[in-house]
Amino acid sequence: MSDSAMRVLIIEDQPDIQIVLTRILKGAGYAVTAAADGDVGLELARREHFDAIVLDLMMPKMLGYEVIQHLRATPATADLPIVVLSAKTYASDQRKARDRPAGRRAPLGPFQPRFHAQR
Repeated sequence: MSDSAMRVLIIEDQPDIQIVLTRILKGAGYAVTAAADGDVGLELARREHFDAIVLDLMMPKMLGYEVIQHLRATPATADLPIVVLSAKTYASDQRKARDRPAGRRAPLGPFQPRFHAQR
């Protein structure tokens, strides 16, 4: 992996999904850092430079929706691309995520490893 690799922060509380995402993204040439909850993810996003964030919506301590709000309220992370992951498939949950700026370009619903590696 080169020093110029794009840096991606994964904020995901499920270890198995975090491992799979890390392997996929590293295999695609990205430099990956992972956080197991929104609090740690926000701290990392504010302290380090990332090119994108992969964010789970349903996490303990802080929901992904709240993470998005905090990121968008901080000038250094306001424009950071966010890929939203969720097992939620209800239309109301999808609308809620799409109402946040991060959810507009990402498909919502069950995790799809091949799709997310291409993004």
